[in-house]
Amino acid sequence: MNRSKLEHRSTLIEQGAGRRSELLQALTATFRALMWQGNKQGAVIMERIGLTMPQAVVMWTLGAYGGRATMSDLAHLTYQSAATVTGIVDRLADAGLVERERDGLQLQSPLWRLARRMWQA
Repeated sequence: MNRSKLEHRSTLIEQGAGRRSELLQALTATFRALMWQGNKQGAVIMERIGLTMPQAVVMWTLGAYGGRATMSDLAHLTYQSAATVTGIVDRLADAGLVERERDGLQLQSPLWRLARRMWQA
């Protein structure tokens, strides 16, 4: 290839990279806007039913995994610390939404389950 063709090809590559960068920025901005709207709508719904978003995530996780899980499982599955999940589960238990289940084999790590009334709802 001669020098002119190489320069032309280099220019085309740079233009393509610039266009990809612009598209990526536009996509990122759109995704952020969608996430923001989704979070706002989700917060309104959670407020109506009396749950915070973290509480709803724990409830959904329990439901998705058969209604029972240990605290460490909940922390792992929800990507939160054990201390954070403990506080969330304590508030859910105070509200009667989850119950502690004693399993003779797991005295050190009790199971938490959705309250029976949640399965009937």
